[in-house]
Order: sequence, then C-alpha cells, then structure tokens
Amino acid sequence: MFNTGMIIALDINKQRLNALSNQLERCRVSNTAVYEKDARNVSQLSTMYDCILLDVPCSGNFTMDKEWFERRTIRDVQRNAALQRQILAATARMLKDNGEIVYSTCSLEPEENELNIDWATRKLNLRVKKIDSYGQNGITDIFGLRLEKSVENSRRIWPGKTQGFFFCKLEKTYRR
Repeated sequence: MFNTGMIIALDINKQRLNALSNQLERCRVSNTAVYEKDARNVSQLSTMYDCILLDVPCSGNFTMDKEWFERRTIRDVQRNAALQRQILAATARMLKDNGEIVYSTCSLEPEENELNIDWATRKLNLRVKKIDSYGQNGITDIFGLRLEKSVENSRRIWPGKTQGFFFCKLEKTYRR
C-alpha cells in the first residue's frame, strides 16, 4: 500500500498490540491505527472495509505445543470454531461489496477451517476465491459431510517445513 489508504488493526491482547506497533514503526508503516478491541465489535468503528485480514484465535496445533493432545478437547475446538464464526459474521457485515477477507489459522482442525468456510459461503454471502499459493487444496469431504465445492480453493499447509497453517480468500458478492 506504500503508506496510502488506511489500515485498522484490532486485537484484544495488549501485548500483541504493543509488538505490532513496534513492528509497524520498525517497518516505517505510518498508515495504521491500532485498537485494543474484540473483532466481534468491529461495527463500533462505523467503517466499511475493502479488505480484511482475519488471523483468528484458534486451537493451535501439536507441532507448536507438545502437550496439545493432553490440553485440548473437542469442546475447546468447537468453542474456538464458534468464536471464529462470530468474528467472520461481524467482519463480513462491515465488508464492502466485492471486498475481500483473508481468513487464516494455525489450526489443523477442520471445524476451525473448512467447516467454518463452508458455513461462511452458505450464511454470509461470501465465496471462496482461487489463490495461487503453496499448499494443498482445502478438504471438501469431512466427517461424512460434503462441503461447498469452492472450499477446495482454500489452502492447507501441513506440518513438515512449517508448523502447519490454513488460509483462504473470501469475496463478498454483490447484492442487488
């Protein structure tokens, strides 16, 4: 963006915001406003957005946390997936028509990834765009469910060379 336009950054964790502010200053990014705010409350800023990057809270994965399996339950995963859907819904309402959301997690759980993206395509007037990127296609046949075909346009990076990651690009379709 070359310091044009405006970037709004939200996080509820003050330490992460401090780290972000330091990185922005170090990189000489001067067009960013940083707020300590829950993304579910983004409408309080009364701004419509062209693009939104959602690096949503997630369950993480076993490559970064050796006790992951001992410390997580299916309820934890379901709770995170529900929170992620709330954030997706809140931000989609503030996205301009034809605007884009990049959704990412470091989770490998389908509930937090493909199942949420399938839900977003069905409930939020969003569609998954093709992206030319490293990684495998998103999974569209999960737990006996057949997901919306475009979910395969999302990307999974399995652990190995990285910790594992999921991301996709969503576009808000124009409503007439």
